[in-house]
Amino acid sequence: MYVLIQIKKDNVMKKLITLTLLFFVVFACDSSTSIEEERDEMNEFFENAESVEFETVAQTVDQETSGSTEFEENQELVIKTEQEFRELWVDLHEQQSPVPDVPEINFDNEMVIAVLMGVQNTGGYFTTIEEVGVFEGVTGIKVLETFPGEGCFTAQVLTMPYHIVRVSNELPDEYEFFVERAQIACPDDEE
Repeated sequence: MYVLIQIKKDNVMKKLITLTLLFFVVFACDSSTSIEEERDEMNEFFENAESVEFETVAQTVDQETSGSTEFEENQELVIKTEQEFRELWVDLHEQQSPVPDVPEINFDNEMVIAVLMGVQNTGGYFTTIEEVGVFEGVTGIKVLETFPGEGCFTAQVLTMPYHIVRVSNELPDEYEFFVERAQIACPDDEE
């Protein structure tokens, strides 16, 4: 009786393990296909888009602590009023005293695009708006987020990477953020 029960348990475990492995294989294939499709969509958009000039207003640098814990997750913002921008600026610099002066933006003919990477546990994270373009009535914003690889030496402080740019406010009101993520290669520790 004991042997029969043990065999049944072993068969159930084998089936569970097989199903679990099958699930992960299918999920991994779907995930990489999705990433490739997103990259193709982004490349197609910017190949056809009319490039839009933009100017950096502010960007974090490594080992810079800043920001409110309210920005725990990624955020992509289009800001069209001075009041909204002032509120964002104060929130971003909540940990600094005094808060740096709010950059001058002429909201009569400009607006602000901001990408916030959220609170990170270490340094070594960056976010950068690489390109802005217009295609078929859509304003596209290409963003690159980088993060440290395994074994990278990083500052052991909370950071909140962000990049803020100014652009013309005459762009189409439909926005699409294309976010690409890349791991930073670190030098070998043994060298």
